[in-house]
Amino acid sequence: MSKTSTIEIPIALVKKMDKAVKTIENFTDEFEDFILAKDKKFIDKMHKARKEHISGHIKSFDDLKKKYV
Repeated sequence: MSKTSTIEIPIALVKKMDKAVKTIENFTDEFEDFILAKDKKFIDKMHKARKEHISGHIKSFDDLKKKYV
């Protein structure tokens, strides 16, 4: 039978790691938004989708699942 050992990690270190992860996640989100904002094809698709949504041309989630899943 293998022996299990544990180590204690200082709470300050865990908090630093948590802060670093949150910083990276925030950067990733903002960078992705920046890249998409520069993509004309993406912007055109979003405008088209928005117009369709406003005009009532929408599909139910169940219909989308049937089509794409």
